[in-house]
Amino acid sequence: MTKRHSTQCAALYLRMSTTDQDKSIAAQRNELKKLAKRRNYRIVAEYRDEGISGDDTERRLGFLRMGEDAVSGSFSVILC
Repeated sequence: MTKRHSTQCAALYLRMSTTDQDKSIAAQRNELKKLAKRRNYRIVAEYRDEGISGDDTERRLGFLRMGEDAVSGSFSVILC
């Protein structure tokens, strides 16, 4: 009997404070998609915050939406 691998639903969270950062949103997305494939995660959502400081949580609307969706059970894994 072979062991079945279940696919977990995952969300991507992409963020950068400034355009001077080493990893652009596109580069982050590319790396996280590779990780998702290796781990057999199905990406069901993507959230992003660009040009917002990490400690400015009130303005990080993508992060806040991601938290709400995680609580509702939309996905079980967050890749960032």
